[in-house]
Amino acid sequence: MAFARAFGKAGALIRSLTLVQRAVVCTLGVAATVIAVLMSSVVTHAAPPTPVTIAVMYSSDRNRCFTPGVVTAIRHFTTQRAEQINQAGGIAGRPLNIRYFDDFATAEETMRNMDAALRLPNLVGIVGMSSSTRGQGVVDRVGDAGVPWISGMSRGDIYARFPSVFSMEPAVSDEIVAVRRFINAKKFKRPAFVGLDGDIYAASIAEAIRGESEANDSAVTEGNEAETGASPLQTHWLKRNADYTLDDDAIEKAVTSIRLASADIIFLAVHSGGGAQFLRKLRNVATPP
Repeated sequence: MAFARAFGKAGALIRSLTLVQRAVVCTLGVAATVIAVLMSSVVTHAAPPTPVTIAVMYSSDRNRCFTPGVVTAIRHFTTQRAEQINQAGGIAGRPLNIRYFDDFATAEETMRNMDAALRLPNLVGIVGMSSSTRGQGVVDRVGDAGVPWISGMSRGDIYARFPSVFSMEPAVSDEIVAVRRFINAKKFKRPAFVGLDGDIYAASIAEAIRGESEANDSAVTEGNEAETGASPLQTHWLKRNADYTLDDDAIEKAVTSIRLASADIIFLAVHSGGGAQFLRKLRNVATPP
């Protein structure tokens, strides 16, 4: 498709934006603008003035418990930007429509939403998707369709083979470099990791921490240095409930184990709402004597 080829040529531009556009709201607003500008070069002025559509994907909280207002901001700023584009004449004379899809952070809804978006007439791009775990289930169908997709996925390995799929979030591979340097510099002896079960971003971080911790232990052994008392990475995987909370009993079990092991650092990868829940429990559980 012409728009897919145009996005392939514009890859350097979009990837350069990843260095400065970190927030989800900024990601969606800028991405909508980029799609509109690029499409203006491939939609001819001779085309009939039928609307073109950008699909915006986001994830809200069904019970509104942990909602920080991001969804409201996404809808506000993307609607505002679309109105500005249309007031300026649209895209090559075509009105721009925004279609919103909410997957409520569930993989099943993500698949249904993406299938529905790909069926939209005159679809010129897709914006959004902050979860690599859910994104990996739909990236093939979007990539094969050649529809430009600017996502917020951090696992670049799942979309790297598709020239029309991008992300404006930091890559987990870059974060891993920083985590490894941090661990290597501090020489933690009793690290603990708490992650969301089934989340591929968390799995990548856990594997990196485990590998760096084991490398540090091996270096001490080979150097014939004094016994350090280092222990393997203590790992806990927590499942998310249907209402987006974490199981209190599972959290208490993990916290108790971490406290008993006297962990000198805890790496937490359970999303913001669950993270706050875990930290409250951690604060309330007494430290063993």
